[in-house]
This record gives sequence, C-alpha cells and structure tokens, in this order.
Amino acid sequence: MKKHSILLASAGAIIMSLLGSCHKDSETLPSLGDKTYTDTELDAKYNGTQLTGKYAILSGGDSKPVLTLGSMVNFGQFSQSLAQIPTVPGPGVLPGTPVLSLPLTLTPDGNHYSFSGSGETDFVTYSYSGEITDQKVDIDFQNVKLKEQGLANTAWKPAPIGTNTPGQGFSSLPFHIVWKADLPGLEAAIDGDIQDLMQIISTLPLIPVSNGTAYMSPAQAIISMVPAIGLNADGNLVVTYLQTNNGAAQFAQAPKCMIQYLPIGNSQVKLYVNPLDLMGQIIMNTSSHPELPPHPFGKAATRAGLMDSPAVASALQYLLPMLSQGFPATVSVQGGKLALYLDNTQLTPLMQKVIVPIMTDPTIQAIVMQKLGENPQLATYLPKMQKLFELLPQLIAATTEVQLGLNFIPYK
Repeated sequence: MKKHSILLASAGAIIMSLLGSCHKDSETLPSLGDKTYTDTELDAKYNGTQLTGKYAILSGGDSKPVLTLGSMVNFGQFSQSLAQIPTVPGPGVLPGTPVLSLPLTLTPDGNHYSFSGSGETDFVTYSYSGEITDQKVDIDFQNVKLKEQGLANTAWKPAPIGTNTPGQGFSSLPFHIVWKADLPGLEAAIDGDIQDLMQIISTLPLIPVSNGTAYMSPAQAIISMVPAIGLNADGNLVVTYLQTNNGAAQFAQAPKCMIQYLPIGNSQVKLYVNPLDLMGQIIMNTSSHPELPPHPFGKAATRAGLMDSPAVASALQYLLPMLSQGFPATVSVQGGKLALYLDNTQLTPLMQKVIVPIMTDPTIQAIVMQKLGENPQLATYLPKMQKLFELLPQLIAATTEVQLGLNFIPYK
C-alpha cells in the first residue's frame, strides 16, 4: 500500500510539474499588440504555393485579434526607371478579394500562438491555419477552391497558324483579332481593312532570331515560347513557357500564383498578376538562346526611353488600379476551342487612354519604325504603318466592333 501511495504521489508530482511548465510557457508568451508584418516577417502559402509581396496587419490586441492581409506594389524596387510610379495596392491573397480580414481565435502553443479556421468569399471557399508571435506570422491557406468551376482542370495550347485558300485569309491564328471600323478612306490608305492588316502583322517575320540571321513572327513566337496553359480549380492559371537563362533554353513552369483567374458570370473573367513573381521571371530570363527571340523587354536604353515617355506614364496610371481589382477579359469556349480576349466594353477605354497616347507618341513611333526598318522583308509595310499611326485616333473613334486576345485549342 505504501508503494502504491509513493507511486501515486510521484505521478501526481510529475503531472503537476508538466501542468506548471505549460502554464509557465503560456505566461511567458508576449502580448500581441498592433503590428504590420512584411517581407521575412510573413510566410504565407496558397494551397502549398508560396505567396510573395504580401503584408499582414494584426489589430485588436489579445482580446479580439484580426489579421488583415493584402499587398502593396512599389515598382521602384524593380528598376530605377520605374521609381516615379506610385506605390499601389496589388492582388490580394485570395482572387477577387484585394484585402482579406480574418478574426482570429488564438491558442497559446509553446513559444507562439496558433490559429485555424475556414471561410468563404463571394468567389472562393477556403480553410486556413497558422502561427503568430510578435515577430512573425506563418499562415497557410488550404483547400482553396473557386465556386465557379466551369473552366477548372482544363489545359490549352495556342491555336496553330492555318490559312484558307490563298488570298482568303486565315482559318486559325493564336491571336484573336476582330476589328471593324466605319472610317471612309481607311481601306484605300492601308490597301485593305484593319482586321486583315492586324492579322497579317501578327504573321509577319518581325522578331529577329538566330543572332539576327532569321526572323520569327509574333504568332510563331507565341506558339513556340508559351506551349501550354492550365486552369486549376483553385484559380491559378499555370503557364508553361520556354525559359532562357545564360544561353540555355528549357521549358519551365511559372510560379503558380503569378497569374490567377476568376470567372465572373458565364463569359467574363478577371486576371490577377503578381508583379513580384512576374519581375522574378523576367530577371531569371537574363539572356536569350541564340535560336530564340531576344529578351522581350529589350535593351536597358530602350526600356528607359519607353519609361520616360509621358504616354507610358499616363497609361500606367490607368492600368495600375487593375492590379488589385483584376484585369477584365471575355472568355468564350465554343467547338472545343477557348478564346480569351478584350471586347468593345473593355477595349474602348483602354484604346482611348492607353493605346492612342502610346502609339501617337513620337518616341514610340520612332522605335517601331526603326525595328520595321531593320528588317528588309518589312520595308513595303512602312508606308502602311505610318499611315496607320496618322489615322489611329480617327480609327479608334470610328471602331464599331473590336476584340483582341488569344485563341487556344485543347492541350493533348
């Protein structure tokens, strides 16, 4: 009996010691005050994929803590030539929600607080779990799923270049181009209608490859360099592209959360682009393979010249709010083919506020004409392009229907 009493007393002492230790640990946890977590202070994931460029703000103290998540984009961190662009809100942690607020129930857990929960927005359902201290936040969004699954779990590749009977146009193109305008004299000025001219331009050998000994059309470049896209159930638009780095080329997958899509109704989507991920991919592609087009952003001098253009600065002022609100587009799936494009509603303000100021800017025109002039095969098109530049404001004002985007077929 005495032995049993000793054992019971020892067990009780051990249990009390453990309880006391736990109590002591929870007592030593610092109180959480209002704090903003950025950079290395925040580790956020989206269905297992790292989220970059986000912030988290803790408010409400220990009694009613709320964690608010979003992003702010400072373009000056990417390049000195972009330093004049103001810091603007970027895409949120969930598509369609620029700023997400999560009421937290905090549980002391060793040297940190833990939390978990689930929720839904107008567009997605999700669960989450994480840890927080006065120094760092770890949060993992799990089981994120779009409520609208009409495009989910599909894979596509750019439509091929197909021609009709010679002289009768194209049966298939990777570029989706519809452009109709009621502008007397336009067809005579450019020797054809604007839609035909745009389709022809998309198939002209504009892009130098093989160290300038050959040329590739924009349509060929799209087909060669972006062979596939996938639309995931969680809203991620996964892009497979031809990555070039230090003269080597290989197919790679862009970060899953670099571009996200959000269906809005039956025929509309919004696209969300993470600038930090995008710039990371650009930096990674530091040089071109000798057989491929050069870096799409050109030489540093050209970039600086473009950024110094007042027209480009004005265009950015119009486009930057869409980083957080989403870039609107029309989507159509017919006959097993997918078209993703901007239509009249989306393009009219874009053309008036972005395209016309840019394409009528003398700096931009000089760059385009110089590039065309460097290609002997395009010399005959210089007068047409010059006339198109002159008539562009009238052309856009007289446009009755316009659709510009990309065409895809199922990836097999």
